[in-house]
Amino acid sequence: MFNILGLFSENIVAIIIVFVVLIFIIAYLFAKDKFGSMITGIFRIVVSFFYSPFIYMKNAVLTLAEYGSKGETEFSHSKQYLLNKLLLSLQAILVVFAIAVLASSLVVGWNQMMPPKELRLAITQMEESIKKQRDQLSELDTQADVKIVSD
Repeated sequence: MFNILGLFSENIVAIIIVFVVLIFIIAYLFAKDKFGSMITGIFRIVVSFFYSPFIYMKNAVLTLAEYGSKGETEFSHSKQYLLNKLLLSLQAILVVFAIAVLASSLVVGWNQMMPPKELRLAITQMEESIKKQRDQLSELDTQADVKIVSD
C-alpha cells in the first residue's frame, strides 16, 4: 500500500522541512498575536540547553569558593545543616566530575586528530633510519673525496 509519509521515511531533510512548516503553521494558528514571541521563546529554550550547564558550573564553583573562604559558619547555624552539607558535597563531586570529563574529552579529541600510534612510531623509526643513512652517506662521501684527492 502506498503511504504518502513513506516518501519522507528515508529523507531526513524532508522530515525536517515538514516539521518546521508544521511548527510555523500550528504556532501561527494558536498564537497569532504572539507568533514572534513564541518563536523567540522556542529559540531561547533550545539555546539554553547549551549555556545552562556552564552557568550552573560557574555557580557551583563560586559556591565552593565561598565555602572555602567562609567555612562552616553559615551552615552550622542552619536547621538543615546535613542537607546543606550533602548538597555542597554533591556540587563538589559534580565540579570534579565535570572537569574530569572535560579533560578526558580534550585528550581523546587530541588523540583522534593525531595519526594512529603505530603510524607515529613507524614515522619516528623511519626518520631515525634516514638520519643514520645520511650520516653514513656523508662519511662515504668524505672517504670518496679523500680517495679521489689521493689518487
